[in-house]
Amino acid sequence: MKRKHRNLLVKVTTVIFITGVLSLSLGCKNESLAATCKNKSKKQTAPTIVIYNSQAYESYKSGKKVTDIGNLLSERIDKEGMKSIFINNTITTKDNFKTFRDYENSYNIARTLVTQRVKDYNKCILLDITCNKVPDKKTVITLAKTNPHYKENKKFADSLVAQFNKLKKPATISDWCRINNYFNQDLSNKSIILELGDVQSTDNELNSLINTTASALKNLNNK
Repeated sequence: MKRKHRNLLVKVTTVIFITGVLSLSLGCKNESLAATCKNKSKKQTAPTIVIYNSQAYESYKSGKKVTDIGNLLSERIDKEGMKSIFINNTITTKDNFKTFRDYENSYNIARTLVTQRVKDYNKCILLDITCNKVPDKKTVITLAKTNPHYKENKKFADSLVAQFNKLKKPATISDWCRINNYFNQDLSNKSIILELGDVQSTDNELNSLINTTASALKNLNNK
């Protein structure tokens, strides 16, 4: 009788041990699955990058327009696995850009294009691509200092400048203090004017800047 009890105890102990091992194994698998899902979810929440041109008439010495650069950047961003939207501004042309009032109105036109064509634009990265009017090898980010979202936009701009510098492409931030023009940077906490190249930039230089910008944005998303 004692031997039967002893055998029964051994069997019960064995079953409990095996059950515990299986539970632990399944628990580890579930934790691993949860971590995987969490990582996928994190990647899916990366903000859409909206690219547009308020000053759509601007061009480089090669003949390329800033709209060409915006479109190429959007394509490059997509190849890097991020989501981008390019808005082709065909309204603001050189013919209808003659006074400072026209200059300010160009931002109103761009604002309408963004707000009408982009869902949840306030959750997106908004890049207004322009060309530096003077020769300058640095990439310049212009921020509207009077904009109510300036603090958040400045934080984003600082992070982007850091990524440019890591990639050996110097970048800097320029504050604009005019009171009545936010450059549409009140539309998002990650909205900037990004001056890619200058009037003297060659196609090779512009292509290099496009690749650098896409890499910098990708590195930001992966942080």
